[in-house]
Amino acid sequence: MKSRFYFMAMLLGTALLTGISGFSQTKVFKYNYDASGNRIERQFITLKSARIASSDGNKLEKEVFEGLLGEGELKIYPNPTKGMLRVEIPLNVLEEQVFLRVYNMQGTLVADQLVSGETSFVDLSSRPSGLYIMKISSGMMVSEWKIVKE
Repeated sequence: MKSRFYFMAMLLGTALLTGISGFSQTKVFKYNYDASGNRIERQFITLKSARIASSDGNKLEKEVFEGLLGEGELKIYPNPTKGMLRVEIPLNVLEEQVFLRVYNMQGTLVADQLVSGETSFVDLSSRPSGLYIMKISSGMMVSEWKIVKE
């Protein structure tokens, strides 16, 4: 129960920190507590988000965002997305079970899947437009991403 409370507090803090500029990197702290409520760990987390770069006047290109999960380099695109989000995870990360979980800004789990290959898709097309947090986890390693649904 405490873990859920702290996760929701982190999501609320993220929402407040992003403010109007919600399309940039956000830096937050994540705290872990023991059963007695004592803080045992503080992690600095950078949530990544999307920027849209214009190469010419008519065409907008959506950037591929890259980050690390352990020794592996993740690729997530397109972000912002209209619904189908592509996640590429290298084979060396897939040696352990990898989970993709997407939460809305209220902390509700909206997508949860076990990754079975190097390329996975997360379908947010039935979800309303807005900000989402995607957590990619493998063992004790976690990578968190801010996803924009158009």
